[in-house]
Amino acid sequence: MVVGLVNENLSGHAAFHSRLVAGLSELGDLQLETVDVPERGLLRRALTSPLPLPEGWDFDAPLFRNQVGQSLVVRTAVRRLVEGCDVLHLYTQNACPLALRHLRHKPYVVTVDATCSQAAEKFPFRYPGRGAAVGDTLSSWVEGRLLRGAAAVVAQSEWARTALVEVVGIDPGRVHCIRIGALPPWPRSSRPPRRPRVVFVGASMRRKGGWELLRLLDDKIGDTVEVVLVTRQRVPRRPGLEVRNDVRPGDGQIRQILEGADIFALPTDMDMSPNAVLEAMAAGLPVVTYRCGGIPEMVDHGVSGYVVDLHDERAFRDAVIQLADAPERRHAFGEAGRQILASRFDPGAASAALRDVLHRARAQGDHQLGAVGPGR
Repeated sequence: MVVGLVNENLSGHAAFHSRLVAGLSELGDLQLETVDVPERGLLRRALTSPLPLPEGWDFDAPLFRNQVGQSLVVRTAVRRLVEGCDVLHLYTQNACPLALRHLRHKPYVVTVDATCSQAAEKFPFRYPGRGAAVGDTLSSWVEGRLLRGAAAVVAQSEWARTALVEVVGIDPGRVHCIRIGALPPWPRSSRPPRRPRVVFVGASMRRKGGWELLRLLDDKIGDTVEVVLVTRQRVPRRPGLEVRNDVRPGDGQIRQILEGADIFALPTDMDMSPNAVLEAMAAGLPVVTYRCGGIPEMVDHGVSGYVVDLHDERAFRDAVIQLADAPERRHAFGEAGRQILASRFDPGAASAALRDVLHRARAQGDHQLGAVGPGR
């Protein structure tokens, strides 16, 4: 069976998709053809850059404009995939939602980490102002047309699955919760005696909570803990603070950084099912993060880390400092995280489950395509 894979290709999504491709390739009975949405060029920057609106107004519909931009740049590649593949897999629903003219000719499966309405609530750079409902309605309408035409929808968490069924209105029998894109635990390496090292991973410091982490640990950096920031943004150096701007998805550097760390801290209020958390668990690190999206399904509070209430900064700071002072607890939490990763996020089982969904989508393709009218 020939499977066409379309990847939204945004930061952590790129690492996720590379593992998805690797997992499906190892099964041996699929031929994979992949398309990655290109980096933003002039056209997409013009379509998706923030509009200069008055304060408190939110008519710029950033998610919808991103959907339009991505659909425009991949439409030709998607048409070619449709011609040469038996079934398509789209990650995510925003990769090519306006390519339905081509997609209706082959069965397709969509994997999502969140619905558009869930994502709109999480973006910290655009807390809804007056007019936000306009953009949210447009993006959700486009999303709904794509998802209702899919042979199946895969959710990366029960949090996302619930919204797909209850908010978007997808038939529960067509929605599958498969935690794909994970990785097996890495061999645990020894950590030399030194100040505990806290790692943060996020391309954007603001969106992922990096600036907040620096503020919360300001009086501890260089004294109680060392902090390593893996980000694309420039951050002023200081004693006890290391900034890594050279790390890219799939280049192998993140593994080395995490293996030399002691705590993973991610004060995010916009992530759905962050890939970086899985990587930290693979390295045997305790995780401190906020209760956001599907994260509570990844990190067991008090077992493999601390999941504190959203924006409870004191609790977040206290959790990091407590772990910094408790090496035995760090080790126990890290080992628990590795066990959770191996059982709950087994990559082989997830790849096999996704393969089964793709096979069923192809098998019911004729019926599916015949039953869907022009409204798809």
